[in-house]
Amino acid sequence: MTTLQEPHKTLSNPDRRGFRVQEVAEAYGLSRSKIYEEIQNGRLGSVKMGKSRRVLRRHLDAWEDIWTHGKKSAK
Repeated sequence: MTTLQEPHKTLSNPDRRGFRVQEVAEAYGLSRSKIYEEIQNGRLGSVKMGKSRRVLRRHLDAWEDIWTHGKKSAK
């Protein structure tokens, strides 16, 4: 099982509410493929904005709860 590293300061900016998949991957030290896998498996929520996909801060919080506490939160 992969363990999450502390997120990069990019995700710590309180003014940002949505992040590109690449930013999430870099922040957690994971590949883009792993992030898309987490989205596809329903563990990480995301929204489609036009042609791009964004992970909202609330999705990241819920995803971290899954990794930290082993419980699945609502999307």
